[in-house]
Amino acid sequence: ILSGGLATYGAFGAVVPIIVGVLVGYAFLGHFIPGPFGHPYLTVPDVISRLSIGFEGIYGSLLGVSADYIFLFITFGALLEVTGATQFFMEIANLAGRRMKSGVAQTAVISSSLVGMITGSGMANVGITGVFTIPAMKKAGYKPSVAAGIEAVASTGGQIIPPIMGATALAIVAVTGLSYVKIMLAAIVPALLYIWNLGVAVELTARRESFTASTEKADVGELFKRMPLFVVPIAIVIVLIVQGRSPMIAAAAAILSGFILSLVRRKTMPSLRGLIQGVTRGAIQGASIGVTCAVLGPLMMTMTMTGLGIKLPAVVGRISGGNLALAGVITMLIALILGIGVPTIVAYLMIAIAAAPVLVQLGVDVLPAHFFAMYSSVFSLITPPVAMAALVAAGIAKVGFMNASFQAMRLGYIGFVLPYLILYNPNMLGQFSGFLSAMVALAAAFLGVFIANVGSVGYYVTKTGVVERLVALVCAAGLYGSIILQSVRLFGAAILVFIFLTIWQLRKQRISKNLMRVKSTERRN
Repeated sequence: ILSGGLATYGAFGAVVPIIVGVLVGYAFLGHFIPGPFGHPYLTVPDVISRLSIGFEGIYGSLLGVSADYIFLFITFGALLEVTGATQFFMEIANLAGRRMKSGVAQTAVISSSLVGMITGSGMANVGITGVFTIPAMKKAGYKPSVAAGIEAVASTGGQIIPPIMGATALAIVAVTGLSYVKIMLAAIVPALLYIWNLGVAVELTARRESFTASTEKADVGELFKRMPLFVVPIAIVIVLIVQGRSPMIAAAAAILSGFILSLVRRKTMPSLRGLIQGVTRGAIQGASIGVTCAVLGPLMMTMTMTGLGIKLPAVVGRISGGNLALAGVITMLIALILGIGVPTIVAYLMIAIAAAPVLVQLGVDVLPAHFFAMYSSVFSLITPPVAMAALVAAGIAKVGFMNASFQAMRLGYIGFVLPYLILYNPNMLGQFSGFLSAMVALAAAFLGVFIANVGSVGYYVTKTGVVERLVALVCAAGLYGSIILQSVRLFGAAILVFIFLTIWQLRKQRISKNLMRVKSTERRN
């Protein structure tokens, strides 16, 4: 445990080793603690054997998942980078970017999200794509802090995009026992909402600032030539998992197919040195997460043998008074704190062990409870005071960290709203309870995201004033409220407000055009 803690400290800092060290100490000394957090005396040989011998503790299920699944998917991501498959993402983004005024920013949204799905690291993803997208956004006219925020949010969001989800989906499988297919399907709606949110935000910003569409020409030929490097391995992963094969077999098949396809063209054929370096990087990253999973094994065992796994949810439940909303806030705060400086998958595992049971005890199903824990962990990457993804992006953009972090939180606000929508409404995870309720919930979610960005950015049909922005934010809050309360009436009221805002904006635009026409006529005369 000590050597694993030191290795984890070297990889990700002191947060995880300190937490595990405190809990292991609690297993030995907790019988001295009075009150509800005390536990019966456990002998030293019993504690040591349960933490480090057999298929519990260090050698428990988490280490097995890391060795069998996570390591392989991380290696697969490294292989994609070596073979140049990431260029496929950039070409897709360039193609989409030419269609919109926010073209350059949409390039970041698409490419960074797709790359982030594979890498599983928001920080690494910013380093891979941000060196291209952030300077391009600055050149197009975006403020440096906004460019950094866009890249940080897009790179972070890649970890919630199925089918791979940065390998965190595999951790959910290990903890909950649910099938990978079920988790993959449940992630579709939240992922679409997240990408929709950032895409709308950057497009409205571009229209407010009167930017022009991207002039970066997409190489369609190269796009199609590189497409198999990404599409074929991902398709193999999906097909094999749907057929009931293990994620280990799917990951191995994806690695093999990706390597074989890279040999078809000289342009994508990796050099021996490049292949070794890429696989080595993947192996180091996988080993870092592996040793952390090994260290978290004793944490899980301590929670079980001391009864803390039952007591902690009970205490949090007592603090929240059985109120699900308050329990959710407490869980999210814990996740944001524990997520400081560690990979998403590690932060999620700690929350899944310590806090998700609270939500289950309050009546939440296992799937939404663990999705709540995962999303809360993911978005610690853009939350001050650390915000590691924003920190890396700020360095590339050459802007103050807090400015970049603030912009990331503003642009990625949906990441903090999504967990609560999931907690209260199963339609958000594709668990449709009926056609009408599903359509109302989905319409409210996507419209709410759009209208909230109108209020945040300050643009709709034309620029919005302070009152219009407040009306938009209230309208968005009403739509989100209709999802949480599952209220059709509240949804209808919010839609009426939105219609009024639209009519007002169209009238404002018409008046503005008339004034410009009059001024133009006066100048000609």
